Amino acid sequence: MHGTSKGAIFILGGDNLDAMERAEKFYDNEIYDSSYINDYDLFPHTTEQFNPIPKCVNVMKDLSLKKKIDVSASDDNPEDNKVSIIKALWNDNNLQSLKYKIAEDLLVKRKAYIELVKKDNGIILVDHEPSKVEYEDGYCKIEGKKRTFNMEEEEFEEVDVVKEFWFTDNYRWYKETEGEEVTIDRALGFEFLPVVEFTTEYNLEPLFNKTDRINEIKAMKKKLFWLHGDPLAFQTASSGGSNKSINEQSKDKISNNKFSYLRLLNLGENELRYLEMNGNMVDKMDTDIEQTLNEIKNDYPEYELANILSSGNPSGDALKTVAIEILARVDSFRSDISEGFIEVNNKALVMLGGAELDHDISFTSVLPESVKDKIEAVEKLKPVGLFPNEIAVKFLQELYSVAPEVVIEAIESESKQQEENINFSINGGG
Repeated sequence: MHGTSKGAIFILGGDNLDAMERAEKFYDNEIYDSSYINDYDLFPHTTEQFNPIPKCVNVMKDLSLKKKIDVSASDDNPEDNKVSIIKALWNDNNLQSLKYKIAEDLLVKRKAYIELVKKDNGIILVDHEPSKVEYEDGYCKIEGKKRTFNMEEEEFEEVDVVKEFWFTDNYRWYKETEGEEVTIDRALGFEFLPVVEFTTEYNLEPLFNKTDRINEIKAMKKKLFWLHGDPLAFQTASSGGSNKSINEQSKDKISNNKFSYLRLLNLGENELRYLEMNGNMVDKMDTDIEQTLNEIKNDYPEYELANILSSGNPSGDALKTVAIEILARVDSFRSDISEGFIEVNNKALVMLGGAELDHDISFTSVLPESVKDKIEAVEKLKPVGLFPNEIAVKFLQELYSVAPEVVIEAIESESKQQEENINFSINGGG
């Protein structure tokens, strides 16, 4: 993540908070390296076979912000024209694209930050990596790197940059340090911190351990099947050793290496045996996976929605249940986005010499038509052959009405296939 300003590019770096780092690893599909496996005491052979986090984030982001957001105010004075000023600010900073980055930070890390930088007669909005920002009442610290071009060396150079803002009753100051040099040290020019913190109640953390659990069990199953197909042979004593010493060594190995070594059976001396899988262990593992997966679907309807829409045959009843739950979550998340951007807008108005404006952020409906109407259309028309699966999926998945000629072509194709199947059956086809 980075923001740009004239003459420099800010590239952020530094230590991550643990929760943020874990969330980012899941979202970027970069989980289950040796360090992570050790930290969370997972089965050593655990790999990523299941990961609902990207689906949840992308569905929430797309449903919340798929269309353009807008600003509206009932009491905007035509002479002040503050709404136009806000729209110009948005346009200059490409906010319709920036909103997705803010939403992603919020959904993954539960916080997002925008710094307002006064430049000439305008405002530059800079989004900052949440883990590089320390924000509290009356104080904000932003860490990063500043990249500039050295004309003499003809190459880019990077230097650590720290920005600090104070705004208290007795102290209002702005300080910027590049490396060891203080480059800005002056009174804060505004009656507020020029940084906006976005926060949300949306929380992915309960998913992390559940996802680990499913991937761990899947890895164990794979190892068990490998063992069952090629069982290990061993005997309880070897030349020069005793059963007692072998048992003690094996116990040490078992306690120090989770599932790397298997339990030593109590056999007679020099008896050869195979280690094999028995009982209903795999059935128990499958049940555990299913129960955990159901918990995820219940707690995160956006994940269930993604699965329904990608199934190739969306059910009206299933969509009804999920839609009711997910609309409430989208509305709540939109409120978080709206609150943050209203604060950004008002701070920008003041920094440009004006006053705050009582206004709202408006969003388009989650679907072009009401969710209920779309679901009922699929539910009623599919059984009578007027809504092919192909169109039903596109109708719901891409969230816009499809062209009539596409619908007609697909209906004709499915109807023709059905007629052929009927004729084949009547004529005695098997």
